[in-house]
Amino acid sequence: MTPVQALVRGVIASLLVFAGSLSLNPAKAQPGSQTLTIASLRDRVTVRRDERGIPYIEAANDQDLYFAQGYITALKGSKNNVTAPQFATDAAAGKLPSVSWLYGPTGLSEHPVESVKDGQHWTAQQVDAVVKGGLWPNTVVFITWDDWGGWYDHVNPPVVEKWRDGTPFRYGSRVGCLVLSPYAKAAYISHALHSHLSLIKFCEKTFGLPPINARDRAADDMSDCFDFTQKPLAPPPLAV
Repeated sequence: MTPVQALVRGVIASLLVFAGSLSLNPAKAQPGSQTLTIASLRDRVTVRRDERGIPYIEAANDQDLYFAQGYITALKGSKNNVTAPQFATDAAAGKLPSVSWLYGPTGLSEHPVESVKDGQHWTAQQVDAVVKGGLWPNTVVFITWDDWGGWYDHVNPPVVEKWRDGTPFRYGSRVGCLVLSPYAKAAYISHALHSHLSLIKFCEKTFGLPPINARDRAADDMSDCFDFTQKPLAPPPLAV
């Protein structure tokens, strides 16, 4: 399925691009003051361009310094980093790259104290642009969040590994992930263990890329959410 558009909400870039290869505390690290020379998904594909000359991956947000693009040496200052409004413009013109990471801009990311209603409407508008640009037939949109909203979760997050002092390193509380695609299983609720790394794994599997590290190598690839033998689903209705 190409292109693959990964529509990602919030500030989860540290999980998507770092792929769990290090722990970075934003409260201690000043955005843009230092960069880290570590592997990222985009490192491996930006040298490739499709038949239209469009890079395979770009990132769209309004504050580069506060996302992975501001911390990873190979990503900082990339010409493929564009502002969030550019995504809808490119999508409506049918000119998206094979993978887009899109972050909710300030005021529309649904973070406290921002309006959830306005943020949801903004997200729907981005999906509208994909549909209007004629990209729906071969596109999948993943919509996910980096925060769970502070609500109680009865499921105890599994331990991923332990720090050197033995302290457990766990996943956080569960967050939603919506899968929009002509081949997404309708009314399906996945019971597989997914994480933000699953979006990385999906891209790696789609484009035949090697894993970045042991975390994404072991991650689920979201394949249980799709049925490529089904009759393609119609696009969602336009936002009002």
